[in-house]
Amino acid sequence: MERRLHPRKRAPKNQVHVFYKDRRIHRCPARDISMGGVFLASPVIPVPLGAKVQLVFVLSQGTLIKTHRKAAILTRIDDNGAGFGFLAGRRRSRETVSLKAEW
Repeated sequence: MERRLHPRKRAPKNQVHVFYKDRRIHRCPARDISMGGVFLASPVIPVPLGAKVQLVFVLSQGTLIKTHRKAAILTRIDDNGAGFGFLAGRRRSRETVSLKAEW
């Protein structure tokens, strides 16, 4: 039985760019997202477990493209991808609500 603080929502086919030490190192789709984090569908994430990264979510809405930047920590890696926990903070929490609503 999974114990989660926040329910997950299936993510649409939008790309997420992973930045580590101010360099874009990877791009892949998100599988699901919650208020607490996101799971990226990629068998290879070239950062160490526990690394602090910036995730840039690219959201397409018709001809409009929006981006959301989130600070996160790599918390889990398995054969299906990698789990990232969003760093806590009042402003970041509001941004996550906005990001999740747009998906």
